[in-house]
Amino acid sequence: MDPKQRAKKNIETYKIYIFKVLNQIYPNIGISRKAMEIMKSFINDIFEKLASEASRLVRYKKKPTITSQEILTVVRLVHPS
Repeated sequence: MDPKQRAKKNIETYKIYIFKVLNQIYPNIGISRKAMEIMKSFINDIFEKLASEASRLVRYKKKPTITSQEILTVVRLVHPS
């Protein structure tokens, strides 16, 4: 690899999806960069919380992997409504 070329960092962002949902609900409203960063942080926090709880549940059940059933259970625990 040429030293001048750097490998791209694969950073997961949800900007496109947040914007698409916003446009479906409020087609004439935009979102500021700061509001987008807040939404991105919120989504990352939710995913981190779900992953942590799923991991805890799997350890409690003494299973080697997280399945869709554990994810569903965790979503119901973390967000009951």
